[in-house]
Amino acid sequence: MEKECTQEYKEKLATKIAGFTADELIIHLPYFNRAILKMPLRFYEPKLVEEDLIDGFATDTRNIICDASLLIDMFEKGGAALSRLFLHTIFHCLYRHPFRYEVLQKKIWDFACDVAVEKEIIDLNISELAQEKDAERKVMFDIIRKKCRKMNAEIIYTYMLANKTDCDEWMKKAGLFKRDAHAIWASRDTEFYEGLFLFECSENEIDQSGAEWSRVFENVKKDKDVLEQGFGISPGSVTDYVGSITGDDYDYTEFLKKFAAMSEEVKLNNDEFDYIYYTYGLELYDDMPLIEPLEYKESLKIYDFVIAIDTSGSCRGRVVKNFLRRTYSILKSTEVFGKKMNVHIVQCDNQIQDDALIISDEAFERYIQNVNVTGAGGTDFRPVFDHVDRLKKAGMFTDLRGLLYFTDALGIFPEKEPEFKTAFIIMPQEDDIPKIPDWAIGRMVSRDDLEEA
Repeated sequence: MEKECTQEYKEKLATKIAGFTADELIIHLPYFNRAILKMPLRFYEPKLVEEDLIDGFATDTRNIICDASLLIDMFEKGGAALSRLFLHTIFHCLYRHPFRYEVLQKKIWDFACDVAVEKEIIDLNISELAQEKDAERKVMFDIIRKKCRKMNAEIIYTYMLANKTDCDEWMKKAGLFKRDAHAIWASRDTEFYEGLFLFECSENEIDQSGAEWSRVFENVKKDKDVLEQGFGISPGSVTDYVGSITGDDYDYTEFLKKFAAMSEEVKLNNDEFDYIYYTYGLELYDDMPLIEPLEYKESLKIYDFVIAIDTSGSCRGRVVKNFLRRTYSILKSTEVFGKKMNVHIVQCDNQIQDDALIISDEAFERYIQNVNVTGAGGTDFRPVFDHVDRLKKAGMFTDLRGLLYFTDALGIFPEKEPEFKTAFIIMPQEDDIPKIPDWAIGRMVSRDDLEEA
């Protein structure tokens, strides 16, 4: 009995419990295996930490840090609480919720993130993960959805900032959705050592952790598609419970990549090069490698696309310049553009006001510096779609990847879905909740974010 009271014994038992929980989750969510197994378990004793940022269970995006006694108690009580706790924390990392924490209003962001991941978990519809209060959570989901339309953390957060009454009312229900502690997100440079927390992690390592989780997210989606195909289901036909991530520049990069096409470059492909076989061959066969790196690489390249700017009044001046600057910066820094650029930047209120053809980096930079937003009529999106159709018929596009429309989304939409992909980058006006067609992709941005860019 004395052995059972030692911290070492508790940690060994908690490790087994965590392994069992991970196995159970993988059985139900096999395409989540990379994410579930990514973070090692690290233990701490709350009594040894002067300021407990963990509050029993948390992640710094590299480790799951927890109190062994908490895991043991939750396991003894049974039910889905422990599985939900692990999955909740993993979803936070997949959606990259911790990586902008220091620049946001923390309590509101905590609530928005917790609501978003709990909604995803409940939507998985796995009976073994169900809990008694899920019915009450679903009632709140319906209330929030009516106001926000989409249930990702960024949209919920943006709405709550602009609507204090709803924000205060919703925050009363924060306990329904909270599972893990988020305070450590603001101190992700925390290193764990012998039950204490030291601060020795560089910003570069933090950035690396974010990039790693982005890769895990992409792998989860790929594994899910493979699994669906194995069951004879076309990829994407099942609801994508690991839907689009939103919230920072990397996420916006991924958003823009939806407008890209696969192309082959003559370029060393280190991603598919196995150094183990290479060095083994050098040793075994006297400098004869078993495998050489592939000399081609599939890359995402945007060749033709259209950027449309709503000039009806809400999207003007500094915010337009910052939107274009951010979009251009992301595209260039991630090498999404091909060697040739064919971009039409169209200004429109209820009619086409301007169409600038951009064919080089220098031309894009000059346009951003000198852009003059014209037009102040009502908002009608149809002229832009008609204009793009005319350009296509005139042979102005070789491979049109899509239309990026910067707007407040308060206007007249086309009745029919266009033949090209369309994304609305939406800067909402105060209490107005924009509604976009089902065929369009939408992403919210805040005016404050663009004005400060």
